Amino acid sequence: MSVESGLCDATGPMPTGAPAVIADICSDSAGAISRLRRQYGPMVAYRKGDELTVFAIGPEANYDVFSRPDIFQIGGGPPGPRGSSQRKFQQGLFGLNGTQHQDHRRLLLPALSKEAVQAQAGDMAERVGRFLDGWRPGQTIDLAAAMKDLSLSLTGKLLFGLDEVPGARDIAATFQEWLDHFISCQFEMTLPVQGLPDSYGRTMAAAQDMEAHFRRLIAVRQAELRAEDGDLLALLLKARRDGRIGDAELIGEMHTLLNASFQTTASALTWTLLLLATHPDVMAALHEELTAAPGAEGGGLLDRVIKESLRILPPVVFTSRRVTQPATLAGRLLPPGAVVVVSFYDSHHLPEVFPEPERFWPERWVGANVSPYAYLPFAAGPRMCLGAAFSLRLFQVVIPAILRRYRLAVRPGARVDRQSSLTLGVRGRLPAVVLAQDGRFQAASLTGNFHEMVHVPQAEPLRRAA
Repeated sequence: MSVESGLCDATGPMPTGAPAVIADICSDSAGAISRLRRQYGPMVAYRKGDELTVFAIGPEANYDVFSRPDIFQIGGGPPGPRGSSQRKFQQGLFGLNGTQHQDHRRLLLPALSKEAVQAQAGDMAERVGRFLDGWRPGQTIDLAAAMKDLSLSLTGKLLFGLDEVPGARDIAATFQEWLDHFISCQFEMTLPVQGLPDSYGRTMAAAQDMEAHFRRLIAVRQAELRAEDGDLLALLLKARRDGRIGDAELIGEMHTLLNASFQTTASALTWTLLLLATHPDVMAALHEELTAAPGAEGGGLLDRVIKESLRILPPVVFTSRRVTQPATLAGRLLPPGAVVVVSFYDSHHLPEVFPEPERFWPERWVGANVSPYAYLPFAAGPRMCLGAAFSLRLFQVVIPAILRRYRLAVRPGARVDRQSSLTLGVRGRLPAVVLAQDGRFQAASLTGNFHEMVHVPQAEPLRRAA
């Protein structure tokens, strides 16, 4: 272990990470950052040319980064050529800083407030019910794909005001292509790693395809726009009409909304259902609670299940910021220009904060008092995710709706591996049999690196024959 020149202070030297430890970070950020924490502790530095990147894990670092957005600012990844779709994407909330970011938050807040979300609960439940009407007992579904379809349907209606999203699956596939290669580009720019093949070119191409999808959605929504409409896309279209935002900002915010709602929601729903399928004792207790209160959509064990699922398998793995002036991070001095990476996933897996962190244990939240900088599935501070209330309400509607009607049995021996660039998703298909809800809950025995993230004592990983 070497010492990074210039990163010594009163707290001692900061370790320099070996490139081999993060060789796969572009394709498996969760695995790579977790290895860094286990090997080097809560803070480790990397240099590539003039670039300094610091990985910092834990509540103290999270507090410094999220409570000081003026110093730790958004800024990373390829900006793209002037006028490109990629450049427009940076005009949304995820790419803005300072007063621009605050102005855009104020614009979007009315459609994402708790009151607005609560008013949508009925429409949400009706749409979920219609989606589940399409399932038949005995059929095998791809659970991950199904949750993407459902999430995009809900996002299209409740946020974009569209009864149907034209080309929904193409949009989902294009977005995943863009996200994976954008994150690969971002890491390749500042770390001594080899990214995915032609990450820059494929990021720019996918961004252009995404903008074309957005233009089609805008045309459909604009044709049906009414003065009283209050969905997010309606607010954005009216703001563009009134000169409050420009065309590039409209495209940027549509990209932000798709990123923050569809992708993360689909991931969180998939993991929650899988965690329940591998923990039949929790599933049975939750089913009993839902049966005893047929109309309930929140509270009790359901809320603890959702909270614990978002802890153990948060939908976003990490975020990064660039330091704008000399700053301290968890007591260490950092120079201007440094990139800081903080990990939601690893913050949620610190044993000193969450005993037995790989154990799915909803009851840990009974009477718990955890810092918002230790548990932060929606980030924290002034840039906390605006869609948190929407996502939580959606979980409270979707999970009971499924469990009251169906028992999902994941195919025994199914391989469950993570796909983690920025978001933590399931790689490939996740086959599950849809059964009528009969309360006969059994543990699903799975293979794959799911078992690195979650310890499942009821069903040890199956061994493949040599």
